[in-house]
Amino acid sequence: MFPRVYCKMIIFLIIYSLLSVPGHSSYQIVKTKYGSVRGRVESRGTISIKTFKGIPFAAAPVKNLRFMPPVTVSPWKEVLDTNQFQPVCPQDFPEIENTTMALQHISQGRLNYLRRIAPGLKNQSEDCLYLNVYIPISGGAGSRLPVVLLIHGDSYAWGSGNIYDGSALAAFGNILVVTINYRLGVLGFLNVNSMKNGGSTTGVPSNLGILDQIAAMHWIQENIEDFGGDKDNVTVIGHGRGAASLHFLMTSDALPHGMLFRRVILMSGSALAPWARASSPTNTSRALALSLSCPSSPPHLVVECLRKISLSTLLAKSTTSGTRNRFLTDYGPSYDGIVVHSFKNKVGEYLERMARYDMMIGVTSGEGFIFLNHEEMELGLETEGRNRMLSDLVTSSYKIHEKEIFSAILTEYTNWSSTARQPISTRDESVEALTDGLYVSPGVESADYHASLNKNSWFYVFDYQTKYGDFSQRGGCVHGEELAYVLGYPLLGSYYNNYTRAEQNLAELVMTYWTNFIISGNPNFPHIADREGRGRSSGMVDWSPYDPTYKKYLHIGPKMKIKDQFRARNRFIQEYNNFFFKFPRCYVLSIQIVRCKKI
Repeated sequence: MFPRVYCKMIIFLIIYSLLSVPGHSSYQIVKTKYGSVRGRVESRGTISIKTFKGIPFAAAPVKNLRFMPPVTVSPWKEVLDTNQFQPVCPQDFPEIENTTMALQHISQGRLNYLRRIAPGLKNQSEDCLYLNVYIPISGGAGSRLPVVLLIHGDSYAWGSGNIYDGSALAAFGNILVVTINYRLGVLGFLNVNSMKNGGSTTGVPSNLGILDQIAAMHWIQENIEDFGGDKDNVTVIGHGRGAASLHFLMTSDALPHGMLFRRVILMSGSALAPWARASSPTNTSRALALSLSCPSSPPHLVVECLRKISLSTLLAKSTTSGTRNRFLTDYGPSYDGIVVHSFKNKVGEYLERMARYDMMIGVTSGEGFIFLNHEEMELGLETEGRNRMLSDLVTSSYKIHEKEIFSAILTEYTNWSSTARQPISTRDESVEALTDGLYVSPGVESADYHASLNKNSWFYVFDYQTKYGDFSQRGGCVHGEELAYVLGYPLLGSYYNNYTRAEQNLAELVMTYWTNFIISGNPNFPHIADREGRGRSSGMVDWSPYDPTYKKYLHIGPKMKIKDQFRARNRFIQEYNNFFFKFPRCYVLSIQIVRCKKI
């Protein structure tokens, strides 16, 4: 009796296992240059998608490969399961466990966001160079669908492609979406070379995080056709720090120009922003070495010593020597003469390289709200807090005449018609200054550069506040809030959030513009039908190309509008030029470069 029961159970388990293991129709196997990988079909709300998670695109940068450029991954013989995310790179994630302490530095909305993504960043390892591929159900070998690579950019110190779901964008746009990890913080952006030998052949490699991004681009060129992608039609989207990295890549000597990607979308970031690169990489690296009893020179001995330090100790020491200026970057891209270089001496060459790519660039209307803590967001800013914030802004952007520039900004971003200073008004004026100085002006200048040589240049301003979003006490769209619409999260139902029907329609419009640009370089065509088969032309307006004179842009909100001269009166660059009009001995080479004649 018992043996027969056990036999039935064994037969049942065998049948169940056969339906569950790879080989069933819900699993997909793709043969890459380095070995076969097994993905699967997943569902997100009403959307089904093929996913391959955790594909290695470079060897693990551990032991002797720590602080070295990415190395080609070794081939494997057995089919590699790629059904779950692999570890993220070591993180210097904000402290969020103690709510009271956290709210002294960030707002409640920002805290909600960080707590939501934190579980996806807990599994950390130096063995972290993996990517994820999202493929529409119709995609497969030979389909040659457009490809999008997303470079995340919450911070140069933390983040991962794992926390960005490309399912909806891939399914809606009928494109392949790739997200990646790259080395962060001290592991990704240590630069022990002095300014004298930085970028020389005797120096130690730096900007490793950006080199990781390049390695992922090479992997796409070698393998994406096996997944149904078109290697000749690759668009790279960068957000925040990811956009700054991408902007550097557009002019970098470390990759063949115009060969690895055709188009770029710079979202809320530019290489011209003051936060885009490390403020003092040599001093930061020297301080780290001394704190760990390592030599501070020559560069190869510094790195040799740091390789022997445990990961936990290295991360702990690298986070204790940071700058006090909230807008400066300790570990980030730095000038090395190869991967990242200064534009000031190569303006003509820089413009020519930029112009090889079609470009969409834009900002949100309330970028600066991301820098407020809970009290500042809810109650506003008093004069002392405002002055500290604007002082940090000035010192992060300018090296001379700081007092005069501070006064000019204060004058321009103050409503002098009001007799009484209200903290909420002071907060909003300060946020406007931060938004203009850190995002709008660098973005506009980048667009001016590009549009001077390439007519496929497009500018947008995202100005919609999510009804049930994380941020409530403000007007406008906060930095990062627009990503949900670009990635189509509202179409995934309650999988991510409770979005309204109007927000679902907005996401469809935004993804249509973005996908059109990805396909053709023009966001106006071809039109894509929505999930109910309706054409989206009725909800779209004809997006005019950007040009340096009229500066037309798409205003993204419940109703799309074409406007021009975004914040032309209050944009930070206006105060910059007004200042140098008053000080004629000084002249402008670029938004971050000042030269003054000796008296």
